[in-house]
Amino acid sequence: MAFSDLGQPRRSVELLQRALAISRDVHGPEHTSVAITLSNLSVAQRHLGEVQTSKELAKEALRMTQALLGPAHLGVAIALGVLGTSYCDLGELGKARELLESSVEINSAISGPRHMGTAIAQTQLGRVTRLAGNLQQARGILEAALETKESIHGKNHPSVGMTLNSLGKVYHELGYLTHSVQALTRSRAIGQQLYSHNPQHPQIVFRDADLARVVKDCGEIDRSVELMQQALDLYTSTGQDSLGSGYTETHPKFASMLAVMGLLLRDQGRLQEARSFLERALRIQERILSEQSLMKAETICSLGTVLHRQGQRQRAMNSLDTALSIMRAVKKEHPVTATITAAVARLLWDMGDLHSAQLSMEEALQIQLWCRGEAHPTIALYHQLLADMLLHTDNSAAAGEHLRRALRVYQTVGEREGALSEEAGLALPILQQWETTRQEIELKLKDLH
Repeated sequence: MAFSDLGQPRRSVELLQRALAISRDVHGPEHTSVAITLSNLSVAQRHLGEVQTSKELAKEALRMTQALLGPAHLGVAIALGVLGTSYCDLGELGKARELLESSVEINSAISGPRHMGTAIAQTQLGRVTRLAGNLQQARGILEAALETKESIHGKNHPSVGMTLNSLGKVYHELGYLTHSVQALTRSRAIGQQLYSHNPQHPQIVFRDADLARVVKDCGEIDRSVELMQQALDLYTSTGQDSLGSGYTETHPKFASMLAVMGLLLRDQGRLQEARSFLERALRIQERILSEQSLMKAETICSLGTVLHRQGQRQRAMNSLDTALSIMRAVKKEHPVTATITAAVARLLWDMGDLHSAQLSMEEALQIQLWCRGEAHPTIALYHQLLADMLLHTDNSAAAGEHLRRALRVYQTVGEREGALSEEAGLALPILQQWETTRQEIELKLKDLH
């Protein structure tokens, strides 16, 4: 696996395929050494972006390990983790979570809850739990994993960096921007230290891309675009280097980076460029992900919002309907479902269907409240949008209530992030934007009276 760690997964795959053939010749087709090599080969294929191949190898490794060692063995727990991660990459989150919960259970029963193997399994489970939209649960799992890892290996271990990266994404989705920036920055620094021999290592690139998305929500859209473009340029250059790293432009993480870049360009008003990035991301995702993939649903939704802004309303609605049908099959109570539903509401509003728009916006708000809780900037935004809709239908009393709720959220979040960012020595331009929005809401409320 050393070549994968060095950023050369194709070389790793080649060597592991040779090792697998030798192991089968020496030990026969059913042996623990064969199963271990199959698992390692699965991980290398996953790093290469061959997620379907990775899954099939991991399934065979798990079957063999269970047959040889029984259902409750640490080797089985590792194989469950490898297969669960493969299912996660394919977007099959239900199956992934089932496997990873079993991995945590076995690790904890044999090694105890504060063991490195348990913490690694918890990190894998925390990632899937976040993707499934259970954000508070994911936070608890990952914070427990981080505490265990730091107590064993200190604060700068590579495995600590992996957990910090997943935890930073959870903090971001929960609206804790300062915590998110701190966690992702620490993760990136650990990665830079680990891969100092190769500043263009894809793992550093992926962490740069994760940080870019948070920077945007901190109020620095231009810097966010610069960071993401830099990450994309570095990634494509690693696929063309003299070492032949094997990181291809059909990798699922590359597709995710393209999709995020599309969103950022949309928010800058560069709609045609945004559409190009999103269509490219979707082509990759349709090739490698499952039909019911939330990552694909996100990209289709983003494309729908770009089409809406370009004035192509029917095409936009078709895209949003497709995205919503995927998410209803995946999970209705999910932040992505709420985002799509809110996009539908805005489109219906522009198409003149005011009643349906209001109902969709109310549904989106309820889903976001369930997923993120009250103290989140998106909750305040949805209250504002609902208030605008209600004002246009002459329901000023209900509009006023939503504006007051938005005001309370902005105040709560602003005070929290202001204190946290000051303590951390971070500058968050979004704080001033929230303050300006609060003042605008107060003026609207005065007008209503």
